[in-house]
Amino acid sequence: MRSILICGGGTAGWMTAVYLSHLYNRFEQTVSIELIESSDLPPVGVGEATVHSIRHFFDMVGINEAEFFTATDATFKLGIEFINWKQAQKGKTHSYWHPFDMQTAEIAGDNLAQCWLDNLAHTKHDYAHSVSISPYLSAAHKAPKTIDMPAYQAPIPYAYHFDAGKLATFLKSIALKRGVKHTIGAIDKVIQHNGIIQAIQTNIANKQADFYFDCTGFRGLLINQLSANNWLSLEDELPCNRALAIQTPYPDQQQPATHTQAIAMQHGWRWRIGLQNRVGNGYVFSDKYCSESQAEQELRQDLLQNNTKLGRDAEFKLLKMRIGHRQQTWINNCCAIGLSSGFIEPLESTGIYLIEAGLRLWGEYTRFHDFSQLSKATSLLPNQYNQILRDIYQDLKRFIVLHYVLSDRQDSEFWRSWQQVLNQDEVLQQQLAVWRYKPVEASDFFAAKSQLFNEINYRFVLYGMGHLPTQTVTQTTKQSASQVPATRGSSHQQNQLNLLKQLNQFCLKQTQKHPDQMAVLNSFKSIKS
Repeated sequence: MRSILICGGGTAGWMTAVYLSHLYNRFEQTVSIELIESSDLPPVGVGEATVHSIRHFFDMVGINEAEFFTATDATFKLGIEFINWKQAQKGKTHSYWHPFDMQTAEIAGDNLAQCWLDNLAHTKHDYAHSVSISPYLSAAHKAPKTIDMPAYQAPIPYAYHFDAGKLATFLKSIALKRGVKHTIGAIDKVIQHNGIIQAIQTNIANKQADFYFDCTGFRGLLINQLSANNWLSLEDELPCNRALAIQTPYPDQQQPATHTQAIAMQHGWRWRIGLQNRVGNGYVFSDKYCSESQAEQELRQDLLQNNTKLGRDAEFKLLKMRIGHRQQTWINNCCAIGLSSGFIEPLESTGIYLIEAGLRLWGEYTRFHDFSQLSKATSLLPNQYNQILRDIYQDLKRFIVLHYVLSDRQDSEFWRSWQQVLNQDEVLQQQLAVWRYKPVEASDFFAAKSQLFNEINYRFVLYGMGHLPTQTVTQTTKQSASQVPATRGSSHQQNQLNLLKQLNQFCLKQTQKHPDQMAVLNSFKSIKS
């Protein structure tokens, strides 16, 4: 591999540039890497959230975490709070948490989830508040780490909220310092023969390379020229294909939250993401059930009801999303990364994870092979790569669908349609049926290709939405919460209750020991690389 051309900038393009410069040129310049994009103007950031794997990616490629926080107005993300995804009960709004915590503690062979399920009648806390410290940290605006902890390390898993436009600019500055060449130019034509790119014709010159990355977004300017009928739409199962985004100032004295809020609306859901200097808001909806004007009216009304300041010139930005993925993401000497590869709606912040996953996997498959010389491996490795990515997209899709089909909302055609979606997914139907008879366990995911969402994540969503084993539900209805535990169970059950009580006390005590988020963020501004 002597040369690589990245077509397209933004988060996908510049993440690719930084990754490739680390992969090939961190010790010496061995591969020429060039990125070409049509405009040098910074992209517009609407607020972005990630999953916690991004920390390890940034650490791997040598990004200074303190500089990242400062340059992108980033805040900590400890998880997602889902609000209004079920009907209110006794006048109380339904909500639950999906944090990043990894539970491993056991007692007498029972994990924490089993302890909670066995004692629903005797605990006042929901599942997340019973097994995770993250909701407590977030309620107190605490950081997951102390100021003196090393970069990317913390006792509590965390991800980030950041300005997507500023992230691209930040990554660009790193890539340029590491020798990546930057060119402004428009792609006019992809010159290819038998599915192999020969050159990229631009408005300034023809560009040639051994390998090409398509980071041109939903347009897929390169990958579309190499294979017809290569897109698998998922909009029948994930119909939300539009988002209205708007940036707003913080209400007086309000601090940035350390979690994302996903608030169910009449025709979809809206996000609320707190950055250091502002709030990112957006309404994700389906144009099948709701017009842009309807969505704007509903979002505007909801923001005003929640004391959000909207000026007369408040501008709502419409984002059109293409929900689905390529059947073949890597074809010969071209690989699509980011939106040109595919997109699962933003409910669980998987967009940047898919960029990261695509790059890491490509690096593993090409590290020992020179793709400037076409060979048997040129078809063998992409075929395996493409199969893995297809499986990852399907796993992620199923997890997102789960959130919707568990809802009991019936207030619009959008929410009433989800039973039909569930009927299309036999695998998810079977899983939900099985989980009525047993807790969610690791063995339920042995066949999954994505390692992002496993039994721990499914428990938070299932139990947060009230999808519990039938035996647990039956026991709970028969037993009064006022019963004394010792009169109804064994010493094993008493040990379970003691464990839950001790964990709750631990969470409350440890929360007070963590510093405020803003104290940690302000400390980053004084750290020099």
